[in-house]
Amino acid sequence: MGSVNFMVLPGVYAPQEDTALLAGALSDEPLPPGAAVLDVGTGTGALALAAALRGGRVTAVDVSWRAVCAARLNAARAGLRIRVR
Repeated sequence: MGSVNFMVLPGVYAPQEDTALLAGALSDEPLPPGAAVLDVGTGTGALALAAALRGGRVTAVDVSWRAVCAARLNAARAGLRIRVR
């Protein structure tokens, strides 16, 4: 995650140590190809993108419209498909 440059819009939670900790925990868990993944409070979409990179079918949600925009933008920049609501 450290090498990924996420676009962070004003008012959107930027990936920090807690995001890296959760991404590490995600990487330790088995994730079958095509597994359904839900990222609640997605912010920039960092964890949603980590799951998508592993082959998950990802839905990311956030109450902030800025976070939804940021997650969609970061997914497009990474060339990954995630649903963001």
